[in-house]
Amino acid sequence: MDGWAVVVVCADQHQAFLVASLLRSAGLMARVDASDTAGWQPFLTIDSGGYRVVVPDDQAEEANRIVASLPEDDPEAAEDEAGDDEAEWDDGPE
Repeated sequence: MDGWAVVVVCADQHQAFLVASLLRSAGLMARVDASDTAGWQPFLTIDSGGYRVVVPDDQAEEANRIVASLPEDDPEAAEDEAGDDEAEWDDGPE
């Protein structure tokens, strides 16, 4: 993969395609590479679900900036937000 930079490695295929789509919507040539990851990072293998999102080398800095601005996946924060939404839910007149 000469000329391509790994932006992020996702364990989940759907998450990898979501990140790649976000980067493409920003005008970058992102793609998901799910081939064997052992050559890139020895601790990752295809068995671990290593889906790499890659971009051309000259777009790596912009892609990293975009990925760094994404919120982290925090299940507890999602639960807190759901709780807040429920508290604000209006069922109409009682």
